[in-house]
Amino acid sequence: MGRMVLKWWLCLLLGGMLNLPATAQQKTAPRVNLKVEKTSLIRAIEALRSQTRYNFLFNSKDLQPYTDISVHLQSVTLQQALDSLLIGRKTGLGYTIDGETVVIRKKQIQEQQQGTVNGRVTDNRGQALPGVTVLVKGTAMGTVTGIDGNYKISLPETGLTLRFSFLGMGTREIVVTGPECNVILEEEQNSLEEAVVVGYGVVKKKDLTGSVSSVDTRLIEESAAADIGTIIQGQVSGLHILTGSGAPGEEVQIQIRGCASLSGNTSPLIVVDEVPMPSDFSINQLNPSDIKSIDVLKGGSSSAIYGSRASAGVILITMKKGSRNEKPLISYDYTFGTRQLVSDINVLNTEEFKLLLLEATRNSAQEQGYTNLSDYRYYKDYTTPGYFGEVNTPWMKLLMQPARVHKHNISVRGGGHSSNYSVSYGLIDEEGMLVNTSNRRHNLNLNLDTDLNKWLKMGVTFRGDLSKRGQTENFNVAAEARPDLPCYNEDGSYYVHKYMYQGEERFESNPMIEAKERDNVNRDLGANITSYLVSRPFGGLSLRLQYSYNYKQSKGRDFYPSMTLYGSGGYKGQKGQLTNTERLSENQELMGQIMYGKRIKKHNFDITMVGTLTDSKNSYASMTFADFPDDKTQTSIWQGVTYKDQMGYDKGALLLSYVARANYSFNDRYLLTVSWRADGSSRFSPDNRWSYFPSLAVAYNLTEEKFLRHNKVINFLKLRASVGKVGMGYVDEYGWRTLYDATEYLDQPAIVPGSMGNNNLKWEGTVSYELGLDYGFFKNNRISGTLEFYKKKTKDLLYRYTLSPGIGLPSANVNFAAIENRGIDFDINAKIIKGYAPLYQLSAIIALSFLLDSMEAHLFRGYVCQRLKQPASMITPIFLLGNTNN
Repeated sequence: MGRMVLKWWLCLLLGGMLNLPATAQQKTAPRVNLKVEKTSLIRAIEALRSQTRYNFLFNSKDLQPYTDISVHLQSVTLQQALDSLLIGRKTGLGYTIDGETVVIRKKQIQEQQQGTVNGRVTDNRGQALPGVTVLVKGTAMGTVTGIDGNYKISLPETGLTLRFSFLGMGTREIVVTGPECNVILEEEQNSLEEAVVVGYGVVKKKDLTGSVSSVDTRLIEESAAADIGTIIQGQVSGLHILTGSGAPGEEVQIQIRGCASLSGNTSPLIVVDEVPMPSDFSINQLNPSDIKSIDVLKGGSSSAIYGSRASAGVILITMKKGSRNEKPLISYDYTFGTRQLVSDINVLNTEEFKLLLLEATRNSAQEQGYTNLSDYRYYKDYTTPGYFGEVNTPWMKLLMQPARVHKHNISVRGGGHSSNYSVSYGLIDEEGMLVNTSNRRHNLNLNLDTDLNKWLKMGVTFRGDLSKRGQTENFNVAAEARPDLPCYNEDGSYYVHKYMYQGEERFESNPMIEAKERDNVNRDLGANITSYLVSRPFGGLSLRLQYSYNYKQSKGRDFYPSMTLYGSGGYKGQKGQLTNTERLSENQELMGQIMYGKRIKKHNFDITMVGTLTDSKNSYASMTFADFPDDKTQTSIWQGVTYKDQMGYDKGALLLSYVARANYSFNDRYLLTVSWRADGSSRFSPDNRWSYFPSLAVAYNLTEEKFLRHNKVINFLKLRASVGKVGMGYVDEYGWRTLYDATEYLDQPAIVPGSMGNNNLKWEGTVSYELGLDYGFFKNNRISGTLEFYKKKTKDLLYRYTLSPGIGLPSANVNFAAIENRGIDFDINAKIIKGYAPLYQLSAIIALSFLLDSMEAHLFRGYVCQRLKQPASMITPIFLLGNTNN
């Protein structure tokens, strides 16, 4: 009853206020509240009109293009609300207020050479913001707002862009079209509300149940490095980047939480804009400047959605696109950088090399069961004439050099009210730190998304890359070169070392000859075309049909001139040797996806179902000829007189997959994710063709509890646990069959068995367990991170096993071992200094990972070792031991 009386009293009071004289009302400007999400500009204006007595006059055609308006304003003046809707969104519309009438019309751009712009900066509640940095984009001109939020700045011309930034508020950029520019800054979005790509969808960070880490894309934009692998190294715990030989443009090796397979395919699945890339795709084929976000799926529950393709984890990459209702934005940037060794690598000197070589000869008894007497006599006391030199050649300094990197990027992005587009081109030109190595790569990206009608959307994307890599020798050649041999003769010619061994003349290769004179060039061409249709027939339901085509061609030309050890046939008169190679791969994928989401009071759920069909084909051909007329004029392999070798193959495989996933949350506090995937591959026999990959993940968001909801220190705290299974099926396309090779016998063509079939061959399976804690401290998560404990075990490892010679077949594919990985991942991201502009911001990222591997194996022949100190991929070569007493 009391509430009813209060309502009537408020109505009478409001009626009395409406009868006040007009002059009294005009003394106080009306204040309005406006909260709209993805609505039209006309409806937003109507919401303002309903809160005031003002009449609005406009041409509906001028406002119709703007259909994606989202704004949240509390108790602001009508003028501030109109500034936010019209001026701050680059609509090209202006307004005037005459009495109680608001007239909205298209602006007439004023042509002036110089003028002054002033305005006021407020928050979404209409409160003035003092100390806001106002910069003219692309210049050093700027100012700061006063205590009342007002500013004034002189501009040399119209059409320039002002950038408004303030601690804790989102940055805004506005094109100046007149003498007044009022701005409303909204609070910076909480990082927990940011969307994270999780495979066939996106989820807010705070709603994640699995192990997903994101890379700070500012590092990608600001880095001078030419490849993504180098940029993201050390940014995510458990993510290890191996650069191999260190040659520019070389494909990097990526491992997530250790090595979980012996088949050679230990790299994670790369997914670009929801399209899984083929196994031969390199992350370095992408232009870093075109990347919007990178998310890493590390755990079994988060990766299980990709089943057999995610045994080594998943890296999800989202590329930049244009924005709706944006004028064309043309951008160009150039970056220059250098790469060089931070410090000299400690390698063996001549005396250490001699001692180590003799010790290795003695220790060969452990491998063979005896010591080769002739070898021992050969090295003992260095009595073999002419084998050892007496110099100390600094091969690292001779073969290594500072490497320059040039990066050019130009892009055009924008969109209208129903479409958006993006066109970008990038050029990377880099030298290698090893002499005579280089990489030059071109990238072209095209994207168009458009609404066909209110419920149907389509899009098409093209990505292409063209590269030319010059690679002679690798880093190990410089590190392992014999220190006792000189590089040049006294007359400046290359030194070639020769000696006698048991009456036979032998030669040692000169690394400088191999590096400078060898001509090894690889040309790669890659292309991806993706098109899709998305239908949203009614609220919550989304249907997607997508087709993608990947093409990659690699051509290699490797010529050893006659002055090299290899090109001369061991300095036996051969006149050069040339090998031509060509690889071709084509992958097609057709995907259908159904998504449905619904929120009923405190219950929120969504369901995703996917079906994919993948067709992959690849071929390889190699041919080697020797003895060319000379080292300079050879242009074709057919100019070689002597045939040496040839080989090749042509293979194909099909993969059919079905996926289902369900997410449920109650009151944003308790979270549950369940997924299931089935994969069927032609790489296995009909009896073992299918494998199934389930997962379960739960999470408890403690910050939704009352005792933490208003805590000023703990901003976010979430516990999660998960279990999931992934697999691996990358064996030879026909690995379960007995294969035959073509050969010759008595100058006649023949066919012989090449490998033994195995109908019992089955999928590798990896089961992962995880327990994690996600945390964030202070406002806007100034300190945030993750602590995770994990354990995963891979069974039925796929391996090509070498058979006994008595069987008559060289090898067979088998399942024979298990690998277990256990470890801890710890991430912490601290925003130490967050200034008004990026120039004054400072962040720190710490990513730590502790990993322990173990393997259960049978069938292996080998020797007992004393201890396992580090992963096999990290074992230091023998010649890098340097001056050590261990």
